[in-house]
Amino acid sequence: MKLVKAHGDSWELTEDGKLLTKSSSETLVSSAQMWWREHLDAWRNLDHTLRTGESYFEALYGKPFFEWLENRDEARQLYHESMREYARIDYVKVPEIINRYKPRHLIDIGGGTGILCEMILELNPEMKAYLLDKPSVIEEAEKVLKRSKHYTRLKFLKGDFFQLPEGDYDAAVLSRVLHDWG
Repeated sequence: MKLVKAHGDSWELTEDGKLLTKSSSETLVSSAQMWWREHLDAWRNLDHTLRTGESYFEALYGKPFFEWLENRDEARQLYHESMREYARIDYVKVPEIINRYKPRHLIDIGGGTGILCEMILELNPEMKAYLLDKPSVIEEAEKVLKRSKHYTRLKFLKGDFFQLPEGDYDAAVLSRVLHDWG
């Protein structure tokens, strides 16, 4: 995996290895921990899913992933932190692209704990953002974003993807919401 390299009589972290430290600005510690747990068991049995069409995660844990996550505080926090980690790396250009259009009201549909909203608001001081997700996720987002300097420009919407609230939105984003909604 090339996470460490020899350096004289000792070892040092490679750039990839530094991603697994909390001190890295691009840390993936929570992501690595999340994928090493229950997800790994499900991925190890990908062949079952490919053969049967059934989710092995659901077969193994008795519920679909997000339903299973609802009642597991530690796993849910780890999941949300890993999504924030990915966003810091994956979405660097998204705020710049959105800012070209100068939207005034943006809705982030399924925006989790709001990292993308934060990143977009950072570049657009006139914008207001609406974060829409399931009630339990929005409760978590409100706690996480309470410390954000953009908190007063955020509105938290408890709901679901399929019943969008009416609003004066001139931009919408969806990120990491590709799932089997059956």
